[in-house]
Amino acid sequence: MRVLFFLLFISTVIFSQPRVEYYTSSGKLEESDQVKKDFGRYDGYELPVQKGEIVHIFVHSGEFEPLVALVNPDGEIYSQGDITGNGYSYINAEIPVPGEWLVYVIGNEKSMGEYTLNLGFTDKASVKFDDKADFCGKLNYLFIHAKAHFIFANEYGNLEKELNFEGMQAKIFDPENISYSIVFYHGNKFARAKNIYDNYSSKVDECLKGWKKEKGEKKNSVVYSKKLNESNMKIAIWLNEIQQGKEFEVSVDVSGK
Repeated sequence: MRVLFFLLFISTVIFSQPRVEYYTSSGKLEESDQVKKDFGRYDGYELPVQKGEIVHIFVHSGEFEPLVALVNPDGEIYSQGDITGNGYSYINAEIPVPGEWLVYVIGNEKSMGEYTLNLGFTDKASVKFDDKADFCGKLNYLFIHAKAHFIFANEYGNLEKELNFEGMQAKIFDPENISYSIVFYHGNKFARAKNIYDNYSSKVDECLKGWKKEKGEKKNSVVYSKKLNESNMKIAIWLNEIQQGKEFEVSVDVSGK
């Protein structure tokens, strides 16, 4: 049985401030691993968690069809993913009681091979989007959740309906690139676009003191970056010329991988 030591830190501090954590671990089902009849070959992980924590558990393998199961301290299966046929299985669950929980990565009796286990953690206070927060508070919410690929924000925070910035014209979620784009202008007036770009550039710069700041690939663009745990966070503000001299867009993009 393996112990996920890095989770001990999460369990002790997650309730002191809004927090989202996301970790990746690699494992391998081998011939020496235990096999149970009607259960299969499996790896087990001890998972120390607190009541009220929300967990996301995702396992992927290119060598066998995995199944993931979450077992409570009484030894009962609390939640179990599906065998998707696409090499992955996942669970989203809220923890009802504290203690030593178990995560099982399961294959059939003949399954062997490498897999990747992703674990995300947050709490109810951290998934709620505060529409009354200032610009920096809302931006902070997005980059914190970018660490966990926006899984919790979309699953529990209902960003499709609740995400709102003053002056926002549109929002675009790109799951493939793990990014949220907030569009503040889309139109044919460059002077208007440039004024909005300068305004939000100042706001973003004020929010991200201490982040690495670089000029973007395009003329009117700035990219901020920061390493948070295992995630490379990037926030960029752009004035895009979509159609030369005719169509412009100002957006703030938040991403994390």
